[in-house]
Amino acid sequence: MKKIIPLTGLPRSGSTLLLNILNQNPEFTVLPDSDLSPLLVSIRNWSSDVIKKSQLPHKVFHKSILNFCKNGTESWVNDNCPTKVLIDKNRYWIYQHQFSFQVFPNIKMILNLRDLRYVVNSMIKAQMNTFCINFQDYYENMNDDFMLQRIKDCLNAWFLKEVLVALKELLEIAPDYRKQILIFRHEELILNPQDSMNKIYDFFELPRYQHNFNNIEQIEPHYDNMYIPYGNHQIRSKLETTLPQTLSHIPAEYGDWIVDEYKWFYEFYYPEILS
Repeated sequence: MKKIIPLTGLPRSGSTLLLNILNQNPEFTVLPDSDLSPLLVSIRNWSSDVIKKSQLPHKVFHKSILNFCKNGTESWVNDNCPTKVLIDKNRYWIYQHQFSFQVFPNIKMILNLRDLRYVVNSMIKAQMNTFCINFQDYYENMNDDFMLQRIKDCLNAWFLKEVLVALKELLEIAPDYRKQILIFRHEELILNPQDSMNKIYDFFELPRYQHNFNNIEQIEPHYDNMYIPYGNHQIRSKLETTLPQTLSHIPAEYGDWIVDEYKWFYEFYYPEILS
């Protein structure tokens, strides 16, 4: 079977940028927001309902579903990947990581992360540049801090919260899977682009490739409407190699609140923030 590399992680963390950089390698086929992992999750959800009525013994049913997913994935990859390596980008890989590793026990994936304060900052920025949110209906309590309500709403957005749940689950329940996951921090890509890319190639035991960070072509089309107003996936053709020194749309005290509220995230994924 061809090698499949799931690319997953936090929203607003640079995964689209990373995918377009990887697309420079002619040995790779890249699929942005692929349908494969949602399809596998749909099969899992269907099987959870059907098992109650199935005439097959549980072990046989379980094994059959796993084999169905494995063989179906092989067919899917062969149909959509003319190269030997498929980079399959979708957050569903990390939402349902335990099922993913059951279907593919030896699979390795890229987990793209970013300082959570800057993820929320990006979401707040998007809110301020759209008419898709009616702020007159937005706030639940006029006696509460409006900015804090916005921040909490961002953190509870389904596409962010499900990733955060999965990240915490990796720490508390499924630590054995961590050795099959490359934690790829967006900040390291910005500061040391080629070294960061080399970590990907080394982790997946692939020949290194010299990427061009001054001319990054974007894969088109990329449909963002399902994530309105947070779905802007337009990237710049040249990689910026400096990090912002301050949060542009969140006052510093709210950034501190995020760090305190999600201390478990920073303790493992960004320990230097706490030091």
